[in-house]
Amino acid sequence: MTVNLSDLVTQAAENRPDGVALVEHRPERRALTWRELDDAASAIARALSGRGLVAGARVAVVMANRIDLPIAYFGILRGGMVAVPVNPRATAREIGRMIADSHVRLVLCDENGAAQVREALAGRDEQVDVVVDGIAPQAGETAFDRFLADAPAVEPMAPRDSEATAVILYTSGTSGKPRGAVLPHRALLANIEQTAAIDPPPVNGDDVVLGLLPMFHVYGLNAVLGQAVRQQAPTVLVDRFDPTGLLQLIASEGITNVALAPPVIAAWAGREDLRESLAGVRVVLSGASNLDPDLGATFFESSGHHVEQGYGLTETAPVVSATLATARAEGEGPTPGSVGTPLPGVEVRIVDASGR
Repeated sequence: MTVNLSDLVTQAAENRPDGVALVEHRPERRALTWRELDDAASAIARALSGRGLVAGARVAVVMANRIDLPIAYFGILRGGMVAVPVNPRATAREIGRMIADSHVRLVLCDENGAAQVREALAGRDEQVDVVVDGIAPQAGETAFDRFLADAPAVEPMAPRDSEATAVILYTSGTSGKPRGAVLPHRALLANIEQTAAIDPPPVNGDDVVLGLLPMFHVYGLNAVLGQAVRQQAPTVLVDRFDPTGLLQLIASEGITNVALAPPVIAAWAGREDLRESLAGVRVVLSGASNLDPDLGATFFESSGHHVEQGYGLTETAPVVSATLATARAEGEGPTPGSVGTPLPGVEVRIVDASGR
């Protein structure tokens, strides 16, 4: 039985040890196999334990989409600790607020967020360790590679508890003030399994998945990365959106599963090269906000792909409903403006402003 989300990585490493798990272009191409990802995640867990962190300790990950982000994420979970993904382009004040609110003990950051992290931690009485990736460490900091290399050989004694908190994700929701949504392993795993139970599933083991959506957001973290790991499909990580460059990358990497947000669809819709660029794509998905039906129609006309939509919340880990879960005739597209039907095992109640 899968109890800890990082168990999915171990299962992939056992089934497809030499299969590609992650790919990045920064700018050189780098690929990691499932065995390498599993080993690196274990090294992170040991390194965190070696710093004195125990199960339940909070560790912030302030990184753009890159291979080291999933390594850090799954390593934190494997050690029984709690991941706190943070937007690396957030301000120092915002980062400082999240670090304080979640009682973070250690921060793993890259060059995109290091300056803000340093400013956020300056003058704090409470000690917070900092590990930097992609840039040289300053006094008191540790380089990411050195952090892994110095990991002790002893595996941390993390309790096996599916109800233990796995991640705290900050979301503005409807209030405008970011609040930490606390998600246990069970919630993340349940949503992954519910999504995988759609027939046919959004992601399958033969897919190559686009990892464009930010992984400090639950959509990119669990609906994309989590689903890809569950299906043991490789994910190509992208940290910035370049309309033309991304289309070229999709073609060159043979990406078949493209999860997007409406602004990306808007940037592509109507392009003359769109149909050819997405010729190898199997499914296009949209979430995070509502997709205008007219935009979806324009995208279909220029690409030949219907856009499958879903609805979810950070607190639901995240998918509640999806058009792929809606029965329809073969070749028929989703109903324009619809977010589909609830996933298997999900119940939805629609009420008015008075709760009726």
